[in-house]
Amino acid sequence: MDKNTNSYSQRNSGINIAEVRFEEWCTKNSVEFWKTGFNEKEHPIKNFWEVHPYIRSMPDYLVFKKHLTWVHVKGSNKIKIDDLTLYESWVNLFLHKAEMTVAFCLKDQPPVFLSWKELKKKLTGATVKEWHDNKQYVALDLSK
Repeated sequence: MDKNTNSYSQRNSGINIAEVRFEEWCTKNSVEFWKTGFNEKEHPIKNFWEVHPYIRSMPDYLVFKKHLTWVHVKGSNKIKIDDLTLYESWVNLFLHKAEMTVAFCLKDQPPVFLSWKELKKKLTGATVKEWHDNKQYVALDLSK
């Protein structure tokens, strides 16, 4: 299980269950999808931290239903502040005509899809917390 207290190698030693849930949802709902991000579980890249953060923050998938959408897949309702900053930069630099969505694929519930605009709105009033490694994050309320 991925836990923030585990090392990078421990977190990336198993399958990415959130991506499995996302792909199952896409297949069940006849949504075409293509894996676009890096596969840290099956094909890790040595010294990946040396790759520019904008490239590392590339969304995990491109999907097509009525139009193209970039999708970041999350297995938790917690998002690092650093990642939010990179996502915003990514949107401004590379989005072009496609949209961007974050899919929260949590256990025992259907995925929650938030457009980038909806996600930013949910940040209003969110409390910034800090993990043991001093990384700051917010926990989003996905029930509303």
